[in-house]
Amino acid sequence: MVKRTFKDFLNQDITNVFVNRNEFAENVVIDGKEFSVVIDNDILVEKNLKNGGEGLITDKLLFHVKNDDMPFVPSPGQGMLFNDTYYFIADVTESLGMYSITLEVRDS
Repeated sequence: MVKRTFKDFLNQDITNVFVNRNEFAENVVIDGKEFSVVIDNDILVEKNLKNGGEGLITDKLLFHVKNDDMPFVPSPGQGMLFNDTYYFIADVTESLGMYSITLEVRDS
């Protein structure tokens, strides 16, 4: 019998719960491909309030996606078409098999 590690259980939970469309995730289209992601604008509001803002965020979007699902490694400054809106990646963090990606619209 193969012993399962904590990481194995975590990866299973990420797939079966966190990015499950029947639980937290929703389908979106990123650069023409469908993904299951968790949109989390509450974190953006918290960050904005901590930085002296009013909590209203209209030109940013934060989402979480499985690392294995992304066909590329996202990095700040890259462009991304997210549900027919063009954004730039403002921030990327990676933790426990997930990317947390903050997108922003830039004025031209």
